[in-house]
Amino acid sequence: MNTAPPDLVPDVTPTPEVLIREARRRQRRRYLVVSAAIAAVTATAVALIGGSGVVGVRGLLVLSRRPATTPWRQQPPAAQGW
Repeated sequence: MNTAPPDLVPDVTPTPEVLIREARRRQRRRYLVVSAAIAAVTATAVALIGGSGVVGVRGLLVLSRRPATTPWRQQPPAAQGW
């Protein structure tokens, strides 16, 4: 018989240091999972916005297929030679 009698089994109550260490490890794991989820959502949003054809021009969002003759892109009139 290789098992110890019940009265000789050591007390396995965890110490406060062990409990704190485990709680910190779980907290770090939660932070890692949340950070990965935020990075994935941000990357998806950037990919969707980047592929949608919407670009920023002077603080406005306009479609990139808009003609290049918008008022702020027009060339100044050529000076007349004398």
